[in-house]
Amino acid sequence: GWFALVALTLFHHMTDYVFSGFLSLWALVSCFQASGRRIRVMLVVFGLTGLAFALTYMFLMPGNPVRGYLSTYFVAAVSELHQVLDRSSQGRKLFSAQGAPPAPLWDRLLMLGSVGLVTFGIFLGVVSLWKQWRKHALIIVMSIVALASPVTQLFRFTNYGAEITDRSAAFLFIAISFVLAVLISRLWPVQRFNWRAAAIISCLMTVLVLGGTLLEIGPAYSSLPGPYTVIADGRSVEPIGIAAANWSLVHLGSGNRFASDRMNQIVFGTFGKQYIVTQPQDGFRTAPIFFDLPLTSKDVNNLEDANIKYLISDQRLSTSLPLLGFYFETDEPNAFHQRQPISRAALTKFNNIDLINKIFDDGTLLIYDVVPLEKSLFGDDD
Repeated sequence: GWFALVALTLFHHMTDYVFSGFLSLWALVSCFQASGRRIRVMLVVFGLTGLAFALTYMFLMPGNPVRGYLSTYFVAAVSELHQVLDRSSQGRKLFSAQGAPPAPLWDRLLMLGSVGLVTFGIFLGVVSLWKQWRKHALIIVMSIVALASPVTQLFRFTNYGAEITDRSAAFLFIAISFVLAVLISRLWPVQRFNWRAAAIISCLMTVLVLGGTLLEIGPAYSSLPGPYTVIADGRSVEPIGIAAANWSLVHLGSGNRFASDRMNQIVFGTFGKQYIVTQPQDGFRTAPIFFDLPLTSKDVNNLEDANIKYLISDQRLSTSLPLLGFYFETDEPNAFHQRQPISRAALTKFNNIDLINKIFDDGTLLIYDVVPLEKSLFGDDD
C-alpha cells in the first residue's frame, strides 16, 4: 500500500488523486459504520497519507504545472456545462465531430444502448446493495463511486469537458462492474440460471461491450489504424512527422523551444526530444502566432517573452477541420466551432518575413528559425 501511494504520487497525478480520494472516502464511511477499530485506523492513516503525498507533490514540487492545468480545465468544463444546462450556450452535437461524417445509425444505437444499460443497471444494483449490505463500508463506497458515472455523462454535452466522461470511465468501471455483477447475481441466482438467462445476459453484454468500444474509438474510428487525419491523436502520428522530429534532434539538438499544433507538439516532444511551449505549461498562447495574418507585433512579443526558437507549420492543417475541435489550443479562435480550415496563407506567412529563416521543408512540414527576428527587434542579450 505504501509503495502504491508513493509510485502513484510520482508517476501519474490523476490516478493518484482518484486513489487517494477513494481511500479517504472509504475511511470516512467506515467511521460511521460498525467497522473494526483496526481497519478503521488503517484506512484513516492510508487516506490521510495519500492526501498528504498528493498535496505535497502538487504544491511544493518546484515547476509542477498540474495544479494550474487541472484547475483551469475543470473550471472551464464546469462553466461550460452550466451554460449548456441553463441554455445560454449551445451544447455539443453528439455522434459527430469536426472534419468527420456523423456516426452511422447502428453505431448510435449501440452507444446509446451501452450507456443506457450501464446507467439503468447502476441504479438497480445500488438499490439491491442498499437492501442487503448497507452496513458494509466498502460496498457503500463502491455504490457512491458507481453513481458518479451518470453524473459524468452530462459532460458529453460539452466541448471542453467531454474528455472527463471518457477518462473517468477507467476509474469508475471498477465500481460499476462490481455493482452490475451483484445485480446479475440477484436477478438470476445460480439455482434459476438456464439457457434463457444466459442468452439474455449475453445479448445485453454484447450491446454494452460493442457500444463502449465505439465510444472509445471516437468519431471516424480515429483510434483504429487508418490514413492521416488532421488533429486526431493516434491517426495524426505518421512517418512524415516522425522523420521531421528525428531531423530536428540530429541537426538542432534536444531541448530547443518549439511552438506548433497539438499533434506536432506530441511528435516533436517525443521523437525529437524538444521542449514544446504550451499555455498550460508556460502560460503563453501560441495559437495567434499561426492564425494571425499578417504576423502582428503582439505575436512577435509573445515569441520573445516565451523564448521560442523554432516554429513548426504543418501544411496539412489547411486541408480539413480538426477532428478534436481545435488545432493548437482549446481556447483558440472558434475552437470546436470552426466552419472552415485554417488558411494556407496563414500557415505560410512566415516565408515572406526576411528575418525568419526556413530551415526545413519536406513539402508538408516547415520549420522556421525565429531567433533572428527576435534579436533584430529586442537586441541580442547574449
